[in-house]
Amino acid sequence: MLDITVGGFVFKARFEDETAPETVSAFRRMLPLESRIIHVRWSGEGG
Repeated sequence: MLDITVGGFVFKARFEDETAPETVSAFRRMLPLESRIIHVRWSGEGG
């Protein structure tokens, strides 16, 4: 399981080890990950 915290919200996620083992492995190597979230209005047609 993975907890994704955004401000005061916590989202639960799970790794799909059997479905995407290489992607999961690469992602696990980056943990813990801290990044800035940018609202979608700044990309694509929303801009």
